[in-house]
Amino acid sequence: MGGSGTFQGHAIPASFFFGFGCFFLGLTFKRCRDLVARNSSTGASGSSSGGTGPKSFCDVHIPERSPVLLGWTSIILMIGTVLGMFYEALGGYFDGIGLFHQLAHVALYLCFFFVGAVTWLESRHCLPPDSSRVALSFAFFLQYILWNEHGLMKEDRSDARIHILQAQINLVASVAFAYSVYNPKSLLAYVSGWALMSLNALWMFTAGLAVCCVDIMLHTVGAALALEALLIAAILVVGASLCAGPRPAHPQLGGNRNNNAGGAYSSVASSMPSSSVDEEEGNDK
Repeated sequence: MGGSGTFQGHAIPASFFFGFGCFFLGLTFKRCRDLVARNSSTGASGSSSGGTGPKSFCDVHIPERSPVLLGWTSIILMIGTVLGMFYEALGGYFDGIGLFHQLAHVALYLCFFFVGAVTWLESRHCLPPDSSRVALSFAFFLQYILWNEHGLMKEDRSDARIHILQAQINLVASVAFAYSVYNPKSLLAYVSGWALMSLNALWMFTAGLAVCCVDIMLHTVGAALALEALLIAAILVVGASLCAGPRPAHPQLGGNRNNNAGGAYSSVASSMPSSSVDEEEGNDK
């Protein structure tokens, strides 16, 4: 039947991570675009009537305020992880190595079952807001420990490097989600967490391909990860550019730069005493 040591064992959780990461990235882009349109249409009326002005994404959507979204996310997460745990345990049983031989692989799924349970409790207002992303940061930290230990046991150096890099991606994702909760005004940290989840999925696909059909040489492992990271970054840049509204010209760019500099110099020169100016001219001579 197999388990995480096969391509299917890597592809199933990778699809899960990629689906969640891309869904929340896409949802973030859509919400940002809606906010840009709403702020541009209501900004003038809000400022003239003494309103609070336009709202940012972080003001409106961090922490997550939709109990419906949290509820469905938690249900899908718990169902998917339970199926994954059964797949790993039964795979070990039918392969003749026992139900608990795949304990490390089962623990990988169990970490995110915990996230699903916390998210469900948050959707029911039984836990404080953003508890789900605190749990997500904790789960990624546990994933770092599991993947790092898994990589250290590998005899093939290329395979070991792939799994250790997988562990490091999870560690960075844990830090990104933790900082996003600590600083809810940072949209960069919020987006980085979901982007790292998507990168984690792509790298898991790569590990699966290395198991079944692609020979990844040791000196190309880092290059493969860099290319996948660049792909995720390019998607983020395209998404951000599609969401951005028209921006005013920067005062220090373009034709106004010299005028501003000249005005600033004139104001400094006019504020100097005449005696100081005469002394400087005498020194020059």
